[in-house]
Amino acid sequence: MIVDVPLSDTYFVVAHFHMVMAVSPILAVFGAVYHWYPKITGRMTHDGMGHFHFWVTFVGLYCIYYPMHYLGIMGVPRRYYSNEGANGLPDWIPESAQLVNVGITIAAIAVASAQLVFLYNLYISATRGKPAGGNPWGATTLEWQTPVTPPTHGNFGKELPSVYRWAYDYSVPGAEEDFIPQNVLRVKVPVRPAVRPGYFDTPQITERRRVSDMSLFRTLSTKPWVAERGYVSESPASVPRPPRFSCRCFWGWSPRSFCFSRGVFHPDGLCGLAVHPRAGALWLNTAILMGSSCMLQWARNAAVKGDAVDGIRPGLLTGGVLAFSFS
Repeated sequence: MIVDVPLSDTYFVVAHFHMVMAVSPILAVFGAVYHWYPKITGRMTHDGMGHFHFWVTFVGLYCIYYPMHYLGIMGVPRRYYSNEGANGLPDWIPESAQLVNVGITIAAIAVASAQLVFLYNLYISATRGKPAGGNPWGATTLEWQTPVTPPTHGNFGKELPSVYRWAYDYSVPGAEEDFIPQNVLRVKVPVRPAVRPGYFDTPQITERRRVSDMSLFRTLSTKPWVAERGYVSESPASVPRPPRFSCRCFWGWSPRSFCFSRGVFHPDGLCGLAVHPRAGALWLNTAILMGSSCMLQWARNAAVKGDAVDGIRPGLLTGGVLAFSFS
């Protein structure tokens, strides 16, 4: 009952439902419109208006629905047409909730206004936009390789293009450019061997490489250090470091979120945490957690040394089993 009320009969469910079922698909639709607009019209949209539309919409939507979660946790009910009681005052809703509603309304007006900029951008760019060319995004797939943009009937004319690689294979080992379209034939370039012998970029080898990558642990043990799937560089030193700021935000948010949820939804609040679990279970969980961390570190050290078979895969497998046991 304590969890059911705020999650089903308050503003919380309104906010959560619209964030998941509305905001995410709408942002995906906007992205698709901007992506395909050059192919449809042959012209680019205005960059400044596009950035304005994105940021106002993105930030504004979160300013609408994030405060609604707060209202739901406060107990503000949904499906009420008025917040006023019999005496004309909001007797069951605190004054702070009214201020939050005002902020939500302002954010909604701002988001709606940004859509007018979006529509104007589409209208004006159709005639005055910068010519897009055939492949403005540097894509490798065939839809961006048509001889004319926008494409005419039949897309490619009388002769269909020949395909030499998979749709999303970016570059080939040894090539200077980052992307090579599917219909562009490249010279065979040998790969410098590292963990395993190098191959040549041919359709037969590409297919064999794709089939071999169906192995989960082979993919896990090689993918972080490949320029193209199946190819291993000389050293993982070129791998970008994980974003420290994002990691710190996550690990800072996670315990605070637990304490917040515990205090709001648990009948005893944070006082229930005063009950100490058995010491044996604590020591067992600690040993499992430490063992999982050690095995993952072992796998990492093996990856640096290039030991894929005897180091990375056993470490990932054992560490994963221990981590699953801990959870």
